[in-house]
Amino acid sequence: MTDKRCKALFAAAASVLFSPTAIAQPVAAVETCIDNFAASAEFLVQPAQVNARFFAKGDILVVHLNTYGEPAGGASRLLVRHPGQDGLVCSLVSVKGAVSFGNIFMAELKSNYDPVNGLELQVPVTVFDGSSFAKFLLTVTVNQADGSMNAAISK
Repeated sequence: MTDKRCKALFAAAASVLFSPTAIAQPVAAVETCIDNFAASAEFLVQPAQVNARFFAKGDILVVHLNTYGEPAGGASRLLVRHPGQDGLVCSLVSVKGAVSFGNIFMAELKSNYDPVNGLELQVPVTVFDGSSFAKFLLTVTVNQADGSMNAAISK
């Protein structure tokens, strides 16, 4: 492959990956905490009084984790520990196909309980689009009745 062709290919890939429209609407990803380096207490963002919150009489724990700013542009994740079908479940919420959240604004977290759907948590987050951070709303719903949890990102 020629040097000129390599540069053209790289420029084309970069324009898709890092264009503002590349992640105009990010999608939430939910992963297990098991064997995940980011699910470590060492990454708890301080102060803990703001960045670690309990709900449902202590049964649900939500924690803002940040892997020391690496990778740049998306080092924050939301850890959610909640009751599942077979005991406690630990999940990490991030951005599908991207590094993760630029920031999670835990001081602005709001909660609402619906007997049918369960506990709904909404927290503002930022996602890096290649040139700047765009603000979105992360919604996490934990249904203790069936042990499920889901996450979605909206504008």
